[in-house]
Amino acid sequence: MQTQTRFWSRLGVLGGVYAVLFVIASVLLGEPGSGTGGAAVVAYYRGHQRAETVGVFAVAFAVVALTFFLASLRRALSGTDEGRALAVVVTVGGAVYAAGLMTMTALTVALIDAARDNLPGTAQALNVLSSDLWLPVVVGLALLGLGTGVAALRSGALPGWLGWVSVAFGVLALAGPAGGIAFLVAPGWALALGIVIMRSPRAAAALSQDG
Repeated sequence: MQTQTRFWSRLGVLGGVYAVLFVIASVLLGEPGSGTGGAAVVAYYRGHQRAETVGVFAVAFAVVALTFFLASLRRALSGTDEGRALAVVVTVGGAVYAAGLMTMTALTVALIDAARDNLPGTAQALNVLSSDLWLPVVVGLALLGLGTGVAALRSGALPGWLGWVSVAFGVLALAGPAGGIAFLVAPGWALALGIVIMRSPRAAAALSQDG
């Protein structure tokens, strides 16, 4: 049991790995804006092809790290029947968020190809889609934050302050234009959760449960 607990606890470090990769991807990935003409979009992605390509791989690795991290988070929240039920929301939110990130990233790959093949019409259409595909991301973050926060407060698996911070994070994700702030704050939130999972006595006790 102690070895099992240590395994789940150590997965908390992947919250930090996700955070670092997310920041790297945010620095590397960019877009010319949804109203940009096709020729300008082609020029942008030709000029930033290397950075965009590295950013795509950073997102891919970040999603892998996030998925394993969320397995540890769900385990920590599942120490009670009520927490176990609410942890399902965390799983669904993680899936929606990851799908949104990967869809946006796939569009970046398509934009790189369209720029390389000099397809301004295609590039312009893909750029509009890429700019406007924010809904799955913010909905996923809202489910992650609210699911984590409510489960933490109801089960006591995580410190109360982190439960309330998570609830506020989830609400922020759905607060219209402020949802973009939640997107930027997500790495810090995951990092804080990861540290708590690795070091908190309450989280360690929850991780040791058979549920």
